[in-house]
Amino acid sequence: MTATDDAPKKKAEQKINLNKTAVENLPFSKEKSFNVMDAKLTGFGVRVSTASKTYFVYTRVKGRQNCAGRYLEIRESIGRHGIIRYEDAKSKAKEILEDAAIGITPDDRRLEKETLAKAEETRGVTLDEIFREYLSWNKQLKESTRENYRIHIDAYLADWKDRPIREITADDVLQRHAFLSKKIEPPPAPPYRRKSRKKSEDMPEPGPKKKKTRTNGPGVANATMKILRALMNFALTNDKYAGILSKNPVKLGKAWNKLRARENLVTPDKLPAWFWAVQESEHPTAKDVLLLLLFTGARSKSEAFRLKWCDIDWKSRIIYFYDTKNSTTLRLPMSTYLFDLLKNREEAEASKSTYVFPSDKAKEGHLTDVRDELDKINLKAGTTISPHDLRRTFLTYADDNLGIPFLTIKALVNHESNAGGTSGGTDVTAGYIKVQMHQRRDAMQKITDYILANAKADSCHETDSRCMFDGYGI
Repeated sequence: MTATDDAPKKKAEQKINLNKTAVENLPFSKEKSFNVMDAKLTGFGVRVSTASKTYFVYTRVKGRQNCAGRYLEIRESIGRHGIIRYEDAKSKAKEILEDAAIGITPDDRRLEKETLAKAEETRGVTLDEIFREYLSWNKQLKESTRENYRIHIDAYLADWKDRPIREITADDVLQRHAFLSKKIEPPPAPPYRRKSRKKSEDMPEPGPKKKKTRTNGPGVANATMKILRALMNFALTNDKYAGILSKNPVKLGKAWNKLRARENLVTPDKLPAWFWAVQESEHPTAKDVLLLLLFTGARSKSEAFRLKWCDIDWKSRIIYFYDTKNSTTLRLPMSTYLFDLLKNREEAEASKSTYVFPSDKAKEGHLTDVRDELDKINLKAGTTISPHDLRRTFLTYADDNLGIPFLTIKALVNHESNAGGTSGGTDVTAGYIKVQMHQRRDAMQKITDYILANAKADSCHETDSRCMFDGYGI
């Protein structure tokens, strides 16, 4: 099809009642081609050249304009006489003319046909196929995020993996979300047996050992459906799957679960008991990493656990956390206490591993989980603290208790700086303010001093000849 800005040049053009015999009797042109139009079916004609006769349609498309703002005109070649029968050519011409009368061009029909053909080819594409292609396409996803997606798909949408995505309906999504939203308590774990032969009268026997059990709940339901929504959007916007979906079935609206922000932290009154329980831990690596989390607010899995000795600049007293959650490098100054903690650890561990917190059991070569040891510490201290609660503790001390500037706090924990206020609104000015290293260092030392001062109460036993706070002015 071609769209013309102007009417075709007027040549010797005839109008007759076209039929098979009339077309066959038309003489070939001796020089220039000429058109013969059908007197009954307006827009249908035959173009006669020196060696061929070609059926065509020439008409305007109702309600459509070309790029110049004029009526859109189409000239669509149907086929050569002798190759296509006259009856078939006329039937095809009628279809084109009827479409043009309602604003549809032959190109529109071809595109529609191609889309349907693609949809037919991909109609059986499954959720698992879309998921694998999405992971391959989205190069920006961190490995931890990829693993989290795999866990949710395998645990909560396993029966949908081999299901064609076009068969997953909005009702299916609502029902699965409702099912996953109902919290199911995990089965009780078997009694935990201490591996250490050492007995402590002060410390009660630890309770059941935590097992990694995946259960339903509001958070799980929301997270699973957000992953499914991302996969469906990928299919909708990928040309390869054009026409396979008409819309995203993940439209939960008010059905999304309202999740309360977690508020657990080590309050100042609980800090002495928790801090001393950490000091008495029989797992030196877990002990030191928990103290690092408390005194830095670092993320456990993506930052603290992966820390290497080469990431520490002893001369400048700065820790470099690479490949963080927001894909930037966090430069964090060490307070005096933190410097000594890591320096003492270096003397004991540096020759054995490249990681600051190594683990012989983990395939990664570094610590990957401290929850077992943290359970024992919490049991003794009467707390229910998780590794991420220590990040919340650090931030709360810095903001509520010390009044450190908000942008400085954000810089210490590597939060994006486009939100310049506690309200979370976008602040253009905040993007221009750069928190200097000396400001970070002063803030780190203030937070450390505050933690040590509050942890000291009842933490130094009267019988101890050496207190952990000696030398820090506490």
